[in-house]
Amino acid sequence: MPGSQPGGPLGTKAAIALGSNLGNRVGFLQDAVTAFDAFGDVVAVSPLYETAPVGGPEQGPYLNAVVIIETSVPPRILMKIGRAHV
Repeated sequence: MPGSQPGGPLGTKAAIALGSNLGNRVGFLQDAVTAFDAFGDVVAVSPLYETAPVGGPEQGPYLNAVVIIETSVPPRILMKIGRAHV
């Protein structure tokens, strides 16, 4: 039903930063956006940006994006949704 998702009516906009540097980076980011769409309305998705890793062990470059959703899902749950897909 438009205007609702698990958790109740829409109401709060959330900006969520996404990043992946393993495997099918684009696919993982797309999966995350799709998952967030199931828990609210995706309002906007930024272009993808490739960035070098900072610190830690040697690793490949990251692909990063930001997604804006309108949702009533609490922030900690949104974080779990994102971690499950990226």
